[in-house]
Amino acid sequence: MHRKLRGRQGEYQPSVAGIHRTKREDVRKKRAIRIRIFAVEQDMGAVNHSEIVSWCLADGGACPTFQKPMRDRTRARQLAAEYLAKGDPTGWFEQLYREGEQGQSVVPWMELRPNPNLLDFWTSRHFSTTGETALKIGCGFGDDAEQLSQWGFRTTAFDISETAIRGCRKRFPESGVEYVNADLLNAPARWARAFDFVLESYTLQALPPDIRAHAMECVAGFVAPGGKLLVIARACEESDPRGEMPWPLTRKELSHFTETGLRQLSLEDYMDSEDPPVRRFRVLYANGVE
Repeated sequence: MHRKLRGRQGEYQPSVAGIHRTKREDVRKKRAIRIRIFAVEQDMGAVNHSEIVSWCLADGGACPTFQKPMRDRTRARQLAAEYLAKGDPTGWFEQLYREGEQGQSVVPWMELRPNPNLLDFWTSRHFSTTGETALKIGCGFGDDAEQLSQWGFRTTAFDISETAIRGCRKRFPESGVEYVNADLLNAPARWARAFDFVLESYTLQALPPDIRAHAMECVAGFVAPGGKLLVIARACEESDPRGEMPWPLTRKELSHFTETGLRQLSLEDYMDSEDPPVRRFRVLYANGVE
C-alpha cells in the first residue's frame, strides 16, 4: 500500500479529510475545556481565571472539582470578640480579610456571587436606574456592587478593609464601580445625602447592638432626597438570646431608621434559601415622599 505524498518528496501531508477530522476534534476539545472552566468559575466564583485555564489545559481539559467553602465562623467570631473586648468593634474585619488573603482563615460571607436576597428583591421590585447613583455598604469582594453597576447605577462601594478593596480592584480591573476604603462610622463628608439607592446587606448584623443605632444613622445619612435604602439582615425576636456574631436585628432596632426621618415602604420577614434556611428581614425605605 502506497502512502500518497503531497508537496516536497518525503514530506507527508495529511489528507483534507484528516485535517478536518483533527480540527473538529480540537474544536470539540476546546469547547469542552471552556465548558469545564465555566462550570468551575460558577461553582467557585474563580478569581484567577488564567490559573484555572492552565490547570485545565495541563490536565487535557479535565478541570478539578471544587466545593464552595464551608461557612466556618469560628475565626471570625474569635476576632470579633477579641476586638470588641479591646474597644474596637470594627477592627477585626481587616484582620480577617488579611488572614483570608494569606489562606489562614475563612471569610464566611465570601460567596463570590451577588446576594440571592438582593436578586430576589430586584426580580419582584426593580425601578429605574437611568442616571441614578448607588452605594454599597461593606462591599466585601464586590459582587453586589458589580451587580448594581450592571443594572445601570453609577455605583460607589466601600469597605473598612483595605485588603477587601484591593481584592475588588484585582477581581474587576475594568469595572466602572468606584471602590473606596472607608469606615461606615466615619465616612467621607461628600457622601452625605448623595445616593439615590443605598444597599446595606449583612453589615449591621456584624456590628454589636450597642453601636447599631449610630451605624443606622450613618447609613440613613447616605440617602439622597427622594432616594431609597434597602436593608437585608438576619432577623430575630426581642426575647431571643443574643448569641455570637452575626447578631440578628429585631423589628424594634429597625424602627430606628424611621426615627432618622426615612419612611418604610415595605418589610419582608421570611426564611431564605440557605441550607439550613435563615430568618431574614428585607426592608425598603425612602427619604421623603415617593
